[in-house]
Amino acid sequence: MLCRKIFCALAGAFLLILPFASAANAMLPTEQAEQLLVSRGLPFVVHETCADPSGAGLSLTQNTDSGENWLICSVGDAVFGAPLTVDLYDTGMYGDEYGNHSPAIFAGCFFQDTRGTEDDTLGVWEGVDHYLPVYYSYDVVDGQIMADNYISSARGTIDADHYDARIVSEEHTAAIHTFFELLPGLRAEVAYSHIAIDEMF
Repeated sequence: MLCRKIFCALAGAFLLILPFASAANAMLPTEQAEQLLVSRGLPFVVHETCADPSGAGLSLTQNTDSGENWLICSVGDAVFGAPLTVDLYDTGMYGDEYGNHSPAIFAGCFFQDTRGTEDDTLGVWEGVDHYLPVYYSYDVVDGQIMADNYISSARGTIDADHYDARIVSEEHTAAIHTFFELLPGLRAEVAYSHIAIDEMF
């Protein structure tokens, strides 16, 4: 009898919890991305998101403090982003007559980054936010952006003339690779949602 009462109590508790768990799982990728940014205290609203099965996502966002639009990628504990520009958004879309693509060159930021890796001397730090220049060479295969062997940066500056240092942290390289892997999907989501992207640059 006691076992039956315990089982009934557990079953009842499970049934009470289930709707909340289902609601969390039913969140749209855009809602999940915004919830993550809010939980980290980052001042962004999310307009659209492309997520992969691992839970990583790339979002089109707006900084609520400055009004500036950003592309922000979350992978595990890493949050990496860059201000939205035409060149960055169009990465991989246009090649030359031989199918070659110009590298993506831009300034990015690892928000609330962790010190203690070889990448600490890259770029500049503003408190816990780590700004660094990125030089990203890639190929396009079947519409997907495929990276070259490594990602270049520069030490001690955000405005680099020469990209003679390498980004080596696995967390950093994974976030930047995922950023570009999800970019074609984000463009598709933005087009599907009829977001006026040309007005956001």
